[in-house]
Amino acid sequence: MAAMANASGGLIVYGVTEEGSAATGREDVALTEGLETQVRAAAASAVMPPLLGLEVEQVGTEPPRAIVVQVPPSEDAPPLDHPWRPVWRARAQRR
Repeated sequence: MAAMANASGGLIVYGVTEEGSAATGREDVALTEGLETQVRAAAASAVMPPLLGLEVEQVGTEPPRAIVVQVPPSEDAPPLDHPWRPVWRARAQRR
């Protein structure tokens, strides 16, 4: 999960194909219990500050289906994925 939402919250859509930064079509993504658990776990543990209170929904019943994750608004700083990576890279470059 990357920084795809801001302090105002937002929607993350899985199942959209793209070329460059433009949507070009849809790719079937089914929402299983395991996938929903993975999305919630990543939002809670791999993002700082943790994203809690997500709404995860399946869009469509027949292929091509999509998954929409609604990120609630937060007064905390915009979420970042793995904030320790820049620190690690900076230390690795000093060697």
